[in-house]
Amino acid sequence: MTTRGSLCRHLARLMLWLVIACTGLAARADLPLPLSVDSAVSPAALHAAARQLCLPAGAALAPDTLLSQYDDTHWQPLPRSGLNAGFTDQQCWLQLTLTRSPPQALTLKVDNALLQHLDLYLRDASGRQLAHQQAGLAHPGAGLPSFLIPAQPATVQLLLRADSEAGLALPLSLHPRGVADPGRQRTLLLHSLLLGAVLLLGLYNAVLGWALRERSYLYYSLWTLAAGTLVAVLQGYPQQWLWPQVPQLSLWLLVTLLPLLVMLPTLFLPHFLDLRRLWPAGQRGLALLCGSGVMLLLAALFLPLRWVLPLQFALLLLFNLVALLCLLVAARRGLADGAVLTLAWLAPALGTTVLALRMGGVLPDSGASRYLLELALVSNLLLMAPVLAGRIRRLETQRAKSQAAQESARREALQASSLNQAKSEFLATMTHQVRTPVNGALRMTELLRRSDPSESQRQYLHSIEHSLQSLVTVLNDILDYSQIETGQLGLEEMEVSMESLLDECVSQFALLATGKQLPLHTFLDSRVPDRLRLDPVRFKQVITNLLSNAFKWTASGHVSLHVSLQQPPDATGRCQVMVEITDTGDGLDTSQQRRLLGQDGSVLPTSERRRGNGTGLGLPISRQLVQLMGGELGINSAPGRGATFWFTVRAQEAPGRWQGQGLFGASLLVASPDPLLTLSVSQMASRWGMVVSECATLDDARDLLQRTAPDALLLDPCFHDQLANIPLALRPRAMVLAQPAGVELAPPDSEGTEVIETPLRALALRQCLQHLLHRSTTESPASDAPQRRDSTRRVLVVEPNPVNQLVLDAILKTAGLRATLCGQADDAAALLSSDQAEWDVVFLDTDHAALQNGQLAQLRREAEQQHGLPRAWLVALGTRISSTHVQRAREVGMDDYLGKPVSHDQVLGALQRAASAAR
Repeated sequence: MTTRGSLCRHLARLMLWLVIACTGLAARADLPLPLSVDSAVSPAALHAAARQLCLPAGAALAPDTLLSQYDDTHWQPLPRSGLNAGFTDQQCWLQLTLTRSPPQALTLKVDNALLQHLDLYLRDASGRQLAHQQAGLAHPGAGLPSFLIPAQPATVQLLLRADSEAGLALPLSLHPRGVADPGRQRTLLLHSLLLGAVLLLGLYNAVLGWALRERSYLYYSLWTLAAGTLVAVLQGYPQQWLWPQVPQLSLWLLVTLLPLLVMLPTLFLPHFLDLRRLWPAGQRGLALLCGSGVMLLLAALFLPLRWVLPLQFALLLLFNLVALLCLLVAARRGLADGAVLTLAWLAPALGTTVLALRMGGVLPDSGASRYLLELALVSNLLLMAPVLAGRIRRLETQRAKSQAAQESARREALQASSLNQAKSEFLATMTHQVRTPVNGALRMTELLRRSDPSESQRQYLHSIEHSLQSLVTVLNDILDYSQIETGQLGLEEMEVSMESLLDECVSQFALLATGKQLPLHTFLDSRVPDRLRLDPVRFKQVITNLLSNAFKWTASGHVSLHVSLQQPPDATGRCQVMVEITDTGDGLDTSQQRRLLGQDGSVLPTSERRRGNGTGLGLPISRQLVQLMGGELGINSAPGRGATFWFTVRAQEAPGRWQGQGLFGASLLVASPDPLLTLSVSQMASRWGMVVSECATLDDARDLLQRTAPDALLLDPCFHDQLANIPLALRPRAMVLAQPAGVELAPPDSEGTEVIETPLRALALRQCLQHLLHRSTTESPASDAPQRRDSTRRVLVVEPNPVNQLVLDAILKTAGLRATLCGQADDAAALLSSDQAEWDVVFLDTDHAALQNGQLAQLRREAEQQHGLPRAWLVALGTRISSTHVQRAREVGMDDYLGKPVSHDQVLGALQRAASAAR
């Protein structure tokens, strides 16, 4: 503490002595005498022999007029250091009489390269004007200010007029023409050496900063180069060697460099001094000074230089104070090399301070002040060298530690990734191994349910099937989660009907909605295209997952499914579909929402998973699937206000035939006290071009039937008992009675009446209306069974799992087919390659290791070609249903692909496609 205080006191004393040494004020003479010149004249003697007169701006007087109006009483002696009026708009005159013995030519030089106008008038002893010479920045090609004084006459009077916006200082020197001035040569050599040292060290630091990729070093180097350029401008080197024909550029370079001397240090000092940690207030102060520098830089474009330059020098002085204060505070608070940094920055601060005071006319324009800025810059660079070297060592150490930490983190990430990969592959394998027998048991339960069991047996089968289905759901969640983590989950896009897709989702919850007395309403916006290209399996998976959660957590009220367009199709047909599932449950707070979506790295607590009968992975998996489909998933909810789970997906509009044939322009009356049901039907019918009217009571319906005579009527289930109140004469030709799913009603008592289950499905309602309104041209729905039963068709099942063999055999028997079962690859190869093996349909398992590579399919195709056998319809059976696996199966000769576990409808559909291909 004592050492630092003593150092600061010594630095302050040194600064004071340097300022005093730069003043060098000359004693004033009462009346200068003519200067006798017989050799070189010192500047002090030259200034002592001259007199000065400063006039207001715009006073353009000829020498004769000047001398006649202003006698000797108006002229003032000149200080020994020369005239320095600072920033002024006045014009100043100097008067000097020279007597030469013997007569000789002289050169008068003005050591100020920034003067704008200089006029020298030479007069003889009688007052006759001998010559008029001009110099300064306003005169292109004039070079640095210098004038030739001829040898004759021996006595000559000099009148020198000067004005400038960049500071009015007139340091004079006089020496014989053609004789080298040793003092000036030494001055030029010293300036060149100092300036060269500044530029070389600045370039070295710039290269060092570029190599280290350290911006603070680059800023420091730019500041050094800017300061060196300022020295060159003050010495007049640019207008002498670079742009002698446009000397005014030096003034614009001056007003550009001064703000940079403030702005650049504000960019590197906070890093050097670690001000963010040691003194944040100092960092804010430097940032404010940087902004002020930018403002003054812009002000130079609009304001006169005599206003802008004083402000810029004043800002430079203020910056020196703030920078020194930051250095002292940082050094006091433990900055490494703080004392050396303070001393290094004190040198340029002193140099720029003396420069500002000299340019402002406070200090004389003496020789010592001209060298001070260059000496200060060299001192700064030399003192900063060890500081920068130490900083470089610290940076390299930190960088090495950072690289080591990054390498360690990379290795740990690779290890974690490998562990996750292995875990996910293990889960996928185990899930597949467990799911295979579970699916077999599930299909056997389905077959038992078709064998006309008793009521108690049906209840037992229902419990077994529900438990097995829950287990399959858990296994599917685990498999999807493992595929997502390993990046193996892909999308298979295809063209689908949006109405059909939503109907499939809603139909799965029809019985559940009836059992819990929770109405499920579908709202399909009319702007949603009927046919879209997307992945229907994953799209339905997300919807059914969200609907399942809605029914789990809702005890009363209703559940709604809304489908709309967030972004309409663009020129290429790309659009954004938004799906919302709304329930009237208890609602969720923010923490529950984050936990449900897996955004906090967790799944649901055990108590909530048990209450919902799930794994807690459903929503995180759904969120990952939605992201794969180019959308996002979110929740809008509040405690006690229900919840809305929404997600968006990107889809491609697909061309398709309009589905509202025969319904456009037809009128439909919806009678229901439930406004949600009415709105749902209205949206569906509007998509088909129907005109919809609504009423809430049967009396209103009867009045509307009598007044408007609609083409069709849809009645709410609550009006079934009152159907007789509608006279047959008022009934339209198409009546649709809505009934809850699973509830049996008496058959309709009149022709043109059909029953449709709720929740209402768009496809079913449209087909029902089309059938009723155009009964003569509409065919009855196709059966799920094959179009023909042909017990003579030869079917081969190659399946190593006995349970799966039994399931497939039982399903085929319901179609009247007896299949040949084979569980070994060698036996299957013999059956497929025999010249007597005429198979119509062959089911081939692709999951077994011996059957995965497609050799059996290729073997069958080769046998068909060699022996002229009829082409068999080859159906692949596999648990992987991605587009890659399907394409691979087709490449080896497969005709169809069924994903396990296979259902009764899937097998019969494959048989139907085989029969169609055979015809």
